[in-house]
Amino acid sequence: MAHNVNMGHFGESIKGTLCILWNYIRAVLDLDTRHQLKESMAAKLIEIHAESPCSTGMIERIIDIPTAIDWSITQKMSVQHLRDELQRMAGAVNESCDADPDINFLVDQATAIKFSAEEVKDKGPTEALTMLEKEITTLKRNRFLHTAQIELFTLRGIDSKLVKTVAESIFPEHVSI
Repeated sequence: MAHNVNMGHFGESIKGTLCILWNYIRAVLDLDTRHQLKESMAAKLIEIHAESPCSTGMIERIIDIPTAIDWSITQKMSVQHLRDELQRMAGAVNESCDADPDINFLVDQATAIKFSAEEVKDKGPTEALTMLEKEITTLKRNRFLHTAQIELFTLRGIDSKLVKTVAESIFPEHVSI
């Protein structure tokens, strides 16, 4: 609550965002949902205290509190908000892929091929390198699309076709890594 500086792109301060969310929680009629929202709020505030994120990170965490609890809010999402959420999701999936030993093995193989080609001054990509890069890209893309469908369609009920269309525009099928 000590952070009372207005964040221009949100149009609200951290304190104001927290007040808006608290008033929303108090207005929820279903007692079970209200209790879950309060627990989620407490958990996010503990997370904020432990991690000390920037002001934008604090607001993002606060407005994320109703996610997966009050479906009436999360189903009403603008295409731009969906795009922003999918871009963040793509980044998180990419990071998880970077920590995946199977994908790291493929990346190491591709790096070894590139290094050996550079040693012999071979400028053209080898067939094995091209296949490995396509495989890595396909694995990352499939994991991203699968995560998007589960989190946004299955769990939150956002239109499946819309999720797929926006997700595919973020990570088209024929892009290279």
